[in-house]
Amino acid sequence: MEGWKSSVFLTFLLVASVSAFGDRGCESIRCSDYPPGAKLPSPVCKCAYCCCLDQDQPAQYHKCDHGGEFDPSTKQCFGEHRCEPCAKAECNDVCLNFTDYPVKNPNDICSYCECHPNGPPTLKHCPHGMRWDPVTGFCIYDPTACPDNTTCADIKCPPNMGDKFEIRYPDPQNECKFCCCRKGFTHSEPMECPFHERYDANVDDCVPDPTKKCPHPDRPTLAPPTGTPPTRPSTKLPPNPPPYDGCDGAPCPVDPTGAPLYPCGGQPQYYCQCDWGGKAHQMPCAGGTTFNFDYQVCL
Repeated sequence: MEGWKSSVFLTFLLVASVSAFGDRGCESIRCSDYPPGAKLPSPVCKCAYCCCLDQDQPAQYHKCDHGGEFDPSTKQCFGEHRCEPCAKAECNDVCLNFTDYPVKNPNDICSYCECHPNGPPTLKHCPHGMRWDPVTGFCIYDPTACPDNTTCADIKCPPNMGDKFEIRYPDPQNECKFCCCRKGFTHSEPMECPFHERYDANVDDCVPDPTKKCPHPDRPTLAPPTGTPPTRPSTKLPPNPPPYDGCDGAPCPVDPTGAPLYPCGGQPQYYCQCDWGGKAHQMPCAGGTTFNFDYQVCL
């Protein structure tokens, strides 16, 4: 009788073990083929492993600590938060269960989780210096919440920009500049906003800076002109724009007050805006428009 009870008890333990670990793939591993204590990759999760404690028992499922990933070559877990970063994302919007849509990442405000109709949510990162805003459903500029020590040279440009002439990102080091990607660029390049303007990622453009902090302190201050003050250009525009390439040859006076906008040579989707000190900045038109010198606007 005692032997019968022992057999039933052992059978129960075996069934319970298979039930507990069978849904994680470890039951497919034959521990009799490995030495005791062997650690093997989990067939269903890269952040777990199967351990053969007994050659006569099924392998047991173990998750790596702190969300680490199992390395089959070293038989050890490494890293943290490498697995299922969006496992706790609330993808339960029944009105959007037919399409991809973004939701808050409960583990990181500088990224978000993208929900999919089929499959688990995936992690998406906001651009440098930006955080996810669940109210607007977009990444917004917030270098205080998501500080970044990168520069424009660290920001990779997308290989396919579609019909866009330019993609801009906040300069992580200077609010008076922005990082610019154009076709053919592998990494973004820094661009300065006009005098007393700063880049606003929410509108994706340079806007007036009421604090007058721009230009940034690292930009040299222009010395006051000596001699005869320069003559301001007439408000009446010349009949034809002057011939030059880009904005380097734009005839900008030291004082830009009243100076017109000039076309950007060979690039009708841009225009040149005069700044203090006779410097011209290349500025983009809105997508699908080109600069009209006569009307002084992009049409």
